Amino acid sequence: MIAETFIKKPVTAIVISIVLILVGFIAMTTLPIAQYPNITPPTVTVTGNFTGADAQTVEQTTTTAIETQINGTPV
Repeated sequence: MIAETFIKKPVTAIVISIVLILVGFIAMTTLPIAQYPNITPPTVTVTGNFTGADAQTVEQTTTTAIETQINGTPV
């Protein structure tokens, strides 16, 4: 029933679309976005020294253990 109205009278559909866009733009400009803080994803920084070890040993002993202990971070 509503679809038939918009098919028979495309000017009505265009006017309603323009009104919806204008109402959305007015609502967007009046939203209090500035009062909300910027949301940044949490970051984890881990520093470790393994004197005298090569890269493979460091990966096997420290990196793998740290990755299993830190939950929720993508690998």
